[in-house]
Amino acid sequence: MSRSRSSRTWRLVGAVAVALALVAGGYLVTRPDGATRPSTGAAATTGAPSPTGTVAETDVPVAAASTTVGQQLSGLEPAPGSTIATDAPVPTGAAATAVLAYLDWNADADGVEAAGYVSGVIEDGGSCTLVLTRDGVSVTAELSGMADASTTVCGGFTVPAAQLSPGTWNGVLQYSSGSADVASPAQTLVVPSS
Repeated sequence: MSRSRSSRTWRLVGAVAVALALVAGGYLVTRPDGATRPSTGAAATTGAPSPTGTVAETDVPVAAASTTVGQQLSGLEPAPGSTIATDAPVPTGAAATAVLAYLDWNADADGVEAAGYVSGVIEDGGSCTLVLTRDGVSVTAELSGMADASTTVCGGFTVPAAQLSPGTWNGVLQYSSGSADVASPAQTLVVPSS
């Protein structure tokens, strides 16, 4: 009798050890209803709405699921020699317009900072030029335009104070490329005395 009880105890200990090893190895997954199922093996779980609005589980063989996904993705591959993407300008349907969105003195940077954009065209590589003028003197800074979702961005201009005399300056953003040649309205900026 004690030998039978001992045998059952060892079987129970063995079963618990195997269960712990499976959980530690990630082989068992607990479902919301508390039941467990293998996370690897011959079946994968997919969800389908039940009449009550909750998700009901359906077993689908992994091989069948993999084949279905592979068939869906195989049609997405480009044909050999085809062009996948281009960097050609994307006209938005409106005439190109340059906008100087920000022009200000930055004491921490000890210079003028500016940024703007060009609407009506979306492209990389156009020439963005910030032109600051005062009393017949012009100071310029140049950047390459960068396409974003709806415009061409001209941002991150910095003109050091050493290039500018104190006083009121006019700032204009000019943009030039194969698809647009525009300038923004002028804005004024005061450069303080050192």
